[in-house]
Order: sequence, then C-alpha cells, then structure tokens
Amino acid sequence: MKYSSFDYGLSGHLENIIYLHYRSLGYKIYVGRMGKVEIDFIIEKGKEKKYIQAAYSLSSKKVIEREFGNLEKARDAYEKIVISLDDISLGNRNGIKHLRAWEI
Repeated sequence: MKYSSFDYGLSGHLENIIYLHYRSLGYKIYVGRMGKVEIDFIIEKGKEKKYIQAAYSLSSKKVIEREFGNLEKARDAYEKIVISLDDISLGNRNGIKHLRAWEI
C-alpha cells in the first residue's frame, strides 16, 4: 500500500507525540485490538485506563465514523479520547472526548 508522505508522515508524527507525552507522564502504553478493530493506544497508570485514537484530521464523515466508531465498540467505562490536529473541537460524541493535540 502506498501512502502520501504528507498524510502518513503527519499522522505518524502525531502518534509519536502522543506516545511520548503519555510515556513522560508515567503511563504504560499498548496498542489495542478488539476483533478486527485497532485502538491506537491503550494507556494505563495505576487503576487509570484510557483508550486513545489519533487522527491527523477529522476532515470527513468517514474518518469521524472510523475514529469514534472504533472507540464506541469498547463497551466499558474507561475514558475514551480522539486526538487530532483540527482547529475546531468536535466536543463529545457518545461520551468520547475530542481533544486537539495541544490540549493533552
């Protein structure tokens, strides 16, 4: 599969930034999988646990459905967050927070 170096590169950098940020705060970080659905990060510190999806941009309904939809499939009560570089916050959707990268 060939990726645009712009999109793939920025998404990869965003994931690295998120990883390093939470790692510096002492979280253990895992990549999660529920069936065929991948969760970008599952982070844990003590009894705290969060699911995180990273997206360069939530620029279309398809991307929004994919990023939030993956987290909606996790049916437990842990915090769920979508992090992106969008200028406008989408707020919450079904209890899932949207944070802009500079808000983490």
